[in-house]
Amino acid sequence: MTAPERPASVAKAKILIVDDHPIIRSGMRYLIGLEGDLEVCGEADSVQGALACFDDLCPDLVLLDLSLPDGTGWDVIQHLRQHWLGTKILVVSGWDRFNATAAIEAGAMGFVSKHDANEKLIEAIRTVLNNQTYAAHSTTRGAGGRS
Repeated sequence: MTAPERPASVAKAKILIVDDHPIIRSGMRYLIGLEGDLEVCGEADSVQGALACFDDLCPDLVLLDLSLPDGTGWDVIQHLRQHWLGTKILVVSGWDRFNATAAIEAGAMGFVSKHDANEKLIEAIRTVLNNQTYAAHSTTRGAGGRS
């Protein structure tokens, strides 16, 4: 599945990264930085940090981990579906495929496993930004598997 690329004349899509692991945030920021039509507008390492970013940053897309120190990504999804309907959510998690279905049912537009190749993240971002649902087919970890 290949998502169409965004036209060069379109403003860069603003992406908020929410993950409690600094090295994961750095890796995602680096990959996104290689793309001319995408930019990281902010980062958060907690539910409260994520929610505090929305008024100031108004991201187009949130890359969201499900496991956060002060709650869960589920809390963020629920809040965004109540207060920020226009913001797209892409869950990026080490959890199993079951959570891909649950995340989409909860209101996310996609799911990428942290076990997938780097290219899958960019493919997923572009797919979700184009208002399509994305779930990587290579998610193979067993129930409860997490890195």
